[in-house]
Amino acid sequence: MRTDEQRAEDALAQRWDRLLAKKASLGDELLNAYNRIFAAAEIEDDDMHLEVCIAVGDFFEKAQRLPKRQLVDSDEKRAEDALARRWDRLLAEKASVSEQLLSSYSAIFA
Repeated sequence: MRTDEQRAEDALAQRWDRLLAKKASLGDELLNAYNRIFAAAEIEDDDMHLEVCIAVGDFFEKAQRLPKRQLVDSDEKRAEDALARRWDRLLAEKASVSEQLLSSYSAIFA
């Protein structure tokens, strides 16, 4: 079972992802007021992309398949479901993934 805190954090992360997707349409006043957060997100993206690629690459080597969304009834399925959600978000943002990362992990992106 997920806790209320985990659900709230996931909901906030989803709202943040939607905001970042609309970043180009945000006004300068808002971007300037929160420039440290937006700048941190840009730096964090590269690290997070690499972290997800490493985790999915490790999973792929062990399971010989990409992670899939799961009906959570065990810790193992919960972990795979969480990784699958992270992988899905990365694929949705594939255009922002660096060419170096795409070529380094071409096996899982293919």
